Amino acid sequence: MVDVGDKDSTQRIAVAQGGIAMNAETMELIAAGGHKKGDVLSVARIAGIQAAKNCSQLIPLCHPLMLTSVDVDLKLDKSKNRVVIESTCKVNGPTGVEMEALTAVSVAALTIYDMCKAIDKEMTIDGISLLEKNGGRSGHYKKTVSLTMIQIHYIAGIREQLETDQEQINLPDGISNIDQLINYLQSINPKFDAAINANNKILVALNQTVVDRSHKISENDEVAFFPPMTGG
Repeated sequence: MVDVGDKDSTQRIAVAQGGIAMNAETMELIAAGGHKKGDVLSVARIAGIQAAKNCSQLIPLCHPLMLTSVDVDLKLDKSKNRVVIESTCKVNGPTGVEMEALTAVSVAALTIYDMCKAIDKEMTIDGISLLEKNGGRSGHYKKTVSLTMIQIHYIAGIREQLETDQEQINLPDGISNIDQLINYLQSINPKFDAAINANNKILVALNQTVVDRSHKISENDEVAFFPPMTGG
C-alpha cells in the first residue's frame, strides 16, 4: 500500500459513469416499478453508495477513506433501452476517490443485473469510466467527450435551400437516431430549421435506404434528406 502520510489533506472529487443496456420489456418493467423484488433503481442506488463506502475492502491496496459525500444517480434512457449510472464521491484527505466513484457505478450496474437476470440474461454492462476528478497533485482531469462522425447529403429542393449538397459533421454524445439528428441540425443551422419547418414531410435515407425518424445512426453513416417525390 502506498504511503500517503506526507500528502496534504485537500478536498478530492471524482465523477464516474457507466450503464447497463437491456431489452425494451425490462426497461418498461423498471420504469413502471413493477418488479416483484422491489424498486430496482432505488436498490441499485443504495448498493452503489454501500460499495463506495466499502471500496477498500473490495480492491486490494486501496486506502480506506472517510467519505464526506456519495451520490449515485440513475436515469432511464428509453431511446437506447439503457440505464445510465453516474456517481460523485467527495472526501477531504490525502488521496483521491476515483476508485470509490468507479466502484459505486459498477456495483449499481451489477445490482440491476442481479435483480433483472431472471427476465433478461442478455443485459450488458458498458462504458464504465472516470468522467472527472479534482484535487491532489495531478490537479483537474475531465474526460474528452467522444464524437460520432457522419456524412450528410442534401438533395433537390433541400440542397437549394441550404446552398450546399453535403457536409461532414461530428455529433456529440446523446444523439442516436434520425429524429435527434434532425433536432440537433435545427439547433445549429437556421437554414435547415427553416427547411424542416417549411416542409414537415421531408424524407430521410440512411445508407441509401429510406427510413423513419426513429431509426438509429452510427459512426460513419451516410444520411440524406430530400423532399417527397412527385410525378404524373
